[in-house]
Amino acid sequence: MHHLTMSKYYFEHDFTEFEEFITSYPAHHKYYEKGDIISAQSETLKYGYYIKQGIMKLSIGHECGKEKIAALFGPGSFFPLGIDHHYYDMEYAMVEQAYTEVEAYEFDYRIVRTMFLEHQDLALRMMEHYCDFTSYLFFEIASLSGDNSVAKVCNVLYALQNTSLCRSHVLHISQDDVMELSGISKIQVARVYQTLRGEHIIQTSRGRIQILDQDKLRSYCTYEL
Repeated sequence: MHHLTMSKYYFEHDFTEFEEFITSYPAHHKYYEKGDIISAQSETLKYGYYIKQGIMKLSIGHECGKEKIAALFGPGSFFPLGIDHHYYDMEYAMVEQAYTEVEAYEFDYRIVRTMFLEHQDLALRMMEHYCDFTSYLFFEIASLSGDNSVAKVCNVLYALQNTSLCRSHVLHISQDDVMELSGISKIQVARVYQTLRGEHIIQTSRGRIQILDQDKLRSYCTYEL
């Protein structure tokens, strides 16, 4: 049995082995610059996207105007894997945006449904992926309700350091993105950074976070991570 390794906050390569099969179906080959909107609110559930290159950011908008980053999807990801009918307004609050330059294949949901029906292993992988994604959301709910601000920030930094966002122990992520991923205010993130710098756990510069002491960083994380 295949076992997926789930990266909290960041998902990649869940569907890479099926890329040849997936891209054999009719799709629009899309290219997005960093910051481009891939699917805006109310449009997100019209299409599924297979990410060939780059990273897509999934955010949830609130009626007050704020957004919370739900997850990041890298190469080999396919999201959202939806159905034709949606009954809850919150489903239409999702925004997909290019976090980096993105190359993706855009599929109509009728095509997505067909490819899953025609490839049993792909359908099973889709189910595994959603189980992993749901488990991550449960983790997020528990963390948001129970963890302090230090744990929330450290969870994000620790989880992302083993992804393509991190090179040579340097995370290429902004303070605003850490704020939206962790679900706390910018002032709280700044205070956590100050604490972690004071303990020589991280060094920060604009859009960059260098991990100096992985063990100390992990000691502040939620146990379940």
